[in-house]
Amino acid sequence: MTSHFFQRTGKRTNLRCAVYYSNERFHASGRTGNLSRTGGCVEGTEPVRPGMRLSVLVIPPDPHDSIWVRGATVRWCRGTRFGVELTDLPLDTTMRLARLVASQVPSLWASFTEA
Repeated sequence: MTSHFFQRTGKRTNLRCAVYYSNERFHASGRTGNLSRTGGCVEGTEPVRPGMRLSVLVIPPDPHDSIWVRGATVRWCRGTRFGVELTDLPLDTTMRLARLVASQVPSLWASFTEA
């Protein structure tokens, strides 16, 4: 039995966004459990397999800032929960993801200091 280990390259935030994901055979929806500029965890409505290539539409709290990601590779899955690595992204998409993730840091820090 072959085991695959993928090292995360970006810090993840507990950012909950709606997502749509698809390949040539299906279209599905879900929510992110966490997100970084290089990947994330999705709880979806359609099961996927490791290695599967997906297109993902990330819909942040402001839906006008939706981000289309054409290069997402499934790295692990447990039922309909799975991790994706975002690869081969254009610079503008990478920057938009980085801004979205960074926008969550102050609110995360505030919730930590209020506890």
